[in-house]
Amino acid sequence: MTPHQRVRRTRAVLIAAVVLRAIVWAGAAGLAVIGIAALLDLVLDLPRVVRRLAVPVAVATAAVVSLVLLWRGRRTRSLAATALWIEEHVPALQYALVTSLEQDAERSSPLLAREVDRHRWETAILPRAVTRAAIPALVALAVATAMLLALPGGVVARVRAPRAGDALERPAIARPPAASRLSPLVARIIPPPYAGLATTSLEEPHTIEALVGSRIELEGRGENDGITATVGGVDLSPTARGSRWQLALTMPATSSALRLRDRDFDRFIVLDARPDSAPVVAMLAPTRDTILRTPAGRIAVRGEARDGLGLASSWLEYIVSSGQGESFRFRSGVLARRDHGGARQATIETAVAIESLGLMPGDVVHMRLVARDRNPARDAGTGASETRVVRIARLGEYDSVAVEGAPPPDADTAAISQRMLILLTEALVSREPRLSRDTLVRESRAIGDDQSRLRRRVGEIIFSRLTGEEGAEHSHEEEERRGAMTAEELLKAAQEATEHGAGEVLDFAEGESPVVAINRPLLEAYNAMWSAASELNIGAPRRALPHMYVALAAIERARQAERVYLRGRPAAVVVDVNRARLAGKRDSLPPATRAPVAAPGRVTPAERFARASALIAQDRQAAVDSLMLLRIEVLDTSPAGATALGAVIASLREGRDVTGALARARHVLAGAPRSDSVMRPWGGAW
Repeated sequence: MTPHQRVRRTRAVLIAAVVLRAIVWAGAAGLAVIGIAALLDLVLDLPRVVRRLAVPVAVATAAVVSLVLLWRGRRTRSLAATALWIEEHVPALQYALVTSLEQDAERSSPLLAREVDRHRWETAILPRAVTRAAIPALVALAVATAMLLALPGGVVARVRAPRAGDALERPAIARPPAASRLSPLVARIIPPPYAGLATTSLEEPHTIEALVGSRIELEGRGENDGITATVGGVDLSPTARGSRWQLALTMPATSSALRLRDRDFDRFIVLDARPDSAPVVAMLAPTRDTILRTPAGRIAVRGEARDGLGLASSWLEYIVSSGQGESFRFRSGVLARRDHGGARQATIETAVAIESLGLMPGDVVHMRLVARDRNPARDAGTGASETRVVRIARLGEYDSVAVEGAPPPDADTAAISQRMLILLTEALVSREPRLSRDTLVRESRAIGDDQSRLRRRVGEIIFSRLTGEEGAEHSHEEEERRGAMTAEELLKAAQEATEHGAGEVLDFAEGESPVVAINRPLLEAYNAMWSAASELNIGAPRRALPHMYVALAAIERARQAERVYLRGRPAAVVVDVNRARLAGKRDSLPPATRAPVAAPGRVTPAERFARASALIAQDRQAAVDSLMLLRIEVLDTSPAGATALGAVIASLREGRDVTGALARARHVLAGAPRSDSVMRPWGGAW
């Protein structure tokens, strides 16, 4: 073997020794950093933020140590440097090896080659040099490893992989026997399987926010004897788990307080229950209600649904209303049911064939999109979109009036919506014996919210009809304020907008505006919807049904007063045939030939109060309505009279004795007695 080959082999061994030494020293440095951090955590209980820095610092330290050692051993890559290192450790070579390397292999001197061959440094100095470099690194690595093994495993794990809930992994040092076992405390929140959420942990929790039905596990150090827990008036008992105690409970449907007690130590934890919200559904098409001339064709329905925990299914729900007058028939069904497999957002598209519904002229179809999430509970809520109404034109509806495309009248839409709410409430009442109180209240409040929205819509109809103003011309704040008006406030606002005089009669036939008279059933429906929504919001659907029936009957009366649907511009009349044949009614004569109609006499507030008071014995509710209208009338002219009337109305509604309130109101409305302060002259013989 030539000198060149021997030097190359020596260089390879040296390079391997340098790399190995760098790796061992780097590992020892990294383990030492982790061990020091674990020791500090054992003594000082380091925060999780600091413990998270331990591994990055250890890696950085190991990298710096290895780079420094590799830089120091960089000269081993050169053959000349390796030869000089050999010459340094074998002085007998007398630079024969360096000189031989400087010559070409073909022209190298045989004498130099023989001189180099006489010295075997591979077995003399190379093993000793490698051992001397490796032993300190291996000793440092062994010391760092022994330190880690000597520390408790939980402490090392807290530094190596910090996580929430690892407070119990750190052993207590000199813990007094009388110390509280309620600290440290770790809570694990395990969501229901359908939610698809990960398990989370909390250390020293004061508030636990979790989905209703989640499993909550509380764990602390020590035995379970003597530890008690109370939540919602129910006592719970912890169980033993090795050297720790554990308490398991289910997140209740409503937020409550959890009280933990260990001898004289108390601890309260707020259980913030987060109910599973229903999916949000929006109907994108059709964009509005419509009317069809014939029951034929297809209606494209498109919508979107989303839920934070995933959608299970969706479908199109419809109700068909048939009949007229006081006789109506209803049938419902479900179309286009889809499974979404847990997707958080889905697009719903389908088409409804009108012929498949078996519609007849005059029928009304009420349809909406409904979606359900993956909650397997039978009483889990469903999300529904806004409702679209499709009406089939009645026979002869287009015979005498030029009809333009327009949605069904507002009263018709309100009637159909009220019927749907009644059906939902009746179904809820039928299921009431099988439902828990919380479920009953939740579903009843959902129907109550729909009833309140429908009441605000009816109020908007009343206001727009009495004032001639469109709701779209007002700001959102004004619409919200108008939707929250009571019946008397609504009618007062309408009266002010139409510029009625302060003394004009509105609640009796002789002075009542025809527009107000036509819309009076809607006012009655408005009041009944208010009462129904109040009962539904407190979870009393059975008591809400009578008010809902009254509202539906009032809407039906409003529809009967509007049987002529002027849907567009009437056709121009070329010739008045009846007038030409002298067969017309008196109303068709010119205004000059009509007999003058005497204007009704003015009725004073006192007289109207007397008439309203007479109604108390016959119809208490009618008397309340009349007094409400009278109170609106005198708000500006007689604030004291309005206050007295308010006391009478409150007494009637609460069923109290109204004798005193009636007397005070009568006195205020009649005014002070008139007196003549002028002295008259004496008469007679004087």
